[in-house]
Amino acid sequence: MAVDAKSELPMALTVARANVYDGEMVIPLMEELRQDWRIRFVLMDAGYDQTKNDEAARALGAQAIIPMNRRNEKEPPEGMDFDGTPRRTMGYRMTYWGAEGDWLKFRCPHAAGQIDCPLGMAACSASNYGMVVKKHIGEDVVVTRIHIAVLAHGRCFMMNGPL
Repeated sequence: MAVDAKSELPMALTVARANVYDGEMVIPLMEELRQDWRIRFVLMDAGYDQTKNDEAARALGAQAIIPMNRRNEKEPPEGMDFDGTPRRTMGYRMTYWGAEGDWLKFRCPHAAGQIDCPLGMAACSASNYGMVVKKHIGEDVVVTRIHIAVLAHGRCFMMNGPL
C-alpha cells in the first residue's frame, strides 16, 4: 500500500499472494503512482533495503528513504556507522550538520563540541572548522537514506507491507 505522508490517505494498493515478497511489489506500485503523481521521496522499512528499490525510485525522480537492513552483519561498512553516518579516524560518529542543496554535510564531532577527542582536530584537519565530509544525495545511497528525511518536503509516499 502507498500512503501520502502528509494526508495519510491511501494512494495505491496492490494485493498479492502470501508467498510473494513485498520487495517485489514496490516497484510496480511506484510506477502506478507515477502516472498521477510527482513523487519526490519514498519511505520504506528496512525490509525493502535493496539496490533495485533505490534505483527504481531514482529512475522515477524520487529519493528512497530506507533504513539499512543489517542482514546479520556484525560490523558496519568501513568508514560509517550502521545508520550511514560517516565515522572519523578515531571511530567517532561525525555530526550531521545540515544540507546544502543536494549535499548532506557532516562535521568533526570534536569541532562541533559533541566529544572530546584525545587527538583534537589537528589529527584530521588543519582547519579551525574541523574535518567536513559532504555526501551527495544521489551518490551515496546508504548515508542519504537516513539523513534525507530532514529535507523531505513535497509529495512523499510511505510503502507499507501487508495490511
